Amino acid sequence: MRMIAGGGSVIAAMLLDEAAQAQTEQQWDSCYEIGVSANLQPPELLISGCTAVIQSGIHSGDNLVAAFTNRGRGYRQTFQYELAFADFDQAIRLDSNYMPAYYHRGSLYWERGEFDRVRQDLDQIGRLKRREAELTAEETLVGRNE
Repeated sequence: MRMIAGGGSVIAAMLLDEAAQAQTEQQWDSCYEIGVSANLQPPELLISGCTAVIQSGIHSGDNLVAAFTNRGRGYRQTFQYELAFADFDQAIRLDSNYMPAYYHRGSLYWERGEFDRVRQDLDQIGRLKRREAELTAEETLVGRNE
């Protein structure tokens, strides 16, 4: 009898794991707007999906940076500006070269009339684009010389 009960526990655990995996995939899709045209998803779904992705602790690097940026966009759309700023700032702390975080934070500064801060973010985007162009040009020259 115990063996059957134990087997039932294993099956129940497997079913819960599958349900959790499906939920995680749905949250991932919501956070990264997979299968949804940009800005057509309700911001609450974007926020909840990205919050789940961030809190899962299994994502890092570019995925985590994008999750903070996307959740910040959701907060911005729901007029939760301080939370949006916090997420854009966190994305920039994680990757100081991630242009979308500067863009969205700068746009939010614009809405709030903080034009000096808008200029700072736009200047940073300009520096990053120039560096990106220089690296591309360098790679092209190296490729030609080989």
